[in-house]
Amino acid sequence: MRRSLIVVLVVILLAGAGAVVVVRFSGNPAHSGHPGPRVRIAPNSPTTTATPTPSLTPSLTPSPSTTPSGAVVLTYLRGTRIVIRSLGADDEHTVVNLHTADVSASSTSSWLAYVVPKKGSSAGNGDFVRRPELHLLDASSGTDVKVGPGFDPQWKSDGTEVAYLAPSRARTCDAETCGGAVRVMIAAPGVTPRPITGFAHLHLLAWAGSRLLISNDADLEHTTSAATDGSPPVAIPVPPSEVWDVSPDGRTLLTVGQGGVTFTQLVEGRPTRSVRHFDIAAATLGDGSWSTDPNRAAAVVRKRDGSSRMALLSPRRGVLPVPGTEGAMGNVVWDSAAGRFAFVAVDARHRNRLETVLCRMIGDMRASCRPWFSWSLGVALLRLSSP
Repeated sequence: MRRSLIVVLVVILLAGAGAVVVVRFSGNPAHSGHPGPRVRIAPNSPTTTATPTPSLTPSLTPSPSTTPSGAVVLTYLRGTRIVIRSLGADDEHTVVNLHTADVSASSTSSWLAYVVPKKGSSAGNGDFVRRPELHLLDASSGTDVKVGPGFDPQWKSDGTEVAYLAPSRARTCDAETCGGAVRVMIAAPGVTPRPITGFAHLHLLAWAGSRLLISNDADLEHTTSAATDGSPPVAIPVPPSEVWDVSPDGRTLLTVGQGGVTFTQLVEGRPTRSVRHFDIAAATLGDGSWSTDPNRAAAVVRKRDGSSRMALLSPRRGVLPVPGTEGAMGNVVWDSAAGRFAFVAVDARHRNRLETVLCRMIGDMRASCRPWFSWSLGVALLRLSSP
């Protein structure tokens, strides 16, 4: 999923009902192919009839055995419930209720990372909790691992590790503003978390292969490429605000600027002179994610008149619009092995609803898309898979 400091808001006024649906596609990533999708339902979104009390013990319902063999399965967040739906089925199955909407999913396994307020502290939402606590959950077995203080989890493309921010004790929060130093940590099931940086005013942008792209409020003219093996970091002369994402192999940096996108080849985190620029006149690149194929990503292209559609991106061929995807909003998840991806769009038949659109790749850089199902309350896509 695209990693940036800007949170994309989708606001829809429900005609007649007077309700407002606010869905935040945050960050990640990110991915089904890249660091797992980082999504959050806004705290004022009417996703449930009552706001549940955050709990450190999720309510687990075993994954149903009725999923057809070989079926396309979508895992998504509805309110605070993790649910699955198979292509062709009209119903959904709740896997677990996490009692939080701050969730990041690995695209290659059943592991989830979620954030709740530390027991005994005041409630809030993810990045805006004074004492956030990070957990890892295997949704297939129910194994729950308390990692420790942390927020903004982002999964590595192979699903083996999750990077996150650990706050200092001096962290303070007021509404949706928090201050205080943080450090970047890496965790994995069964492994002791380890720090990658010292404490500073940092933000996680994206995984870049085995490295991490980080921004530091003390230097907004450079993006830091941090190694996870203790090697010295590299300062990339690109403002963090221009970083869209990095290919899962860490070799291609995609940046956005006025009227276009730029693909820059990286070697050990350092930019090379191999640069390709593509114009997208009168449009901007929005939310999206990279597939596990380093030569393919999908993202929303939004024009100045407010219209939008999905596009495929390639370092070789640039930005290619996908026909029939008008109203695309983002939250892209990939099943790269099967050549599919899904995303969220405005329902063209009912403009007060959102819908999931499923696309199948046809060749290298073409896709055929069709609507799957729609909703009026908060839903965020986490993972697309084919058992």
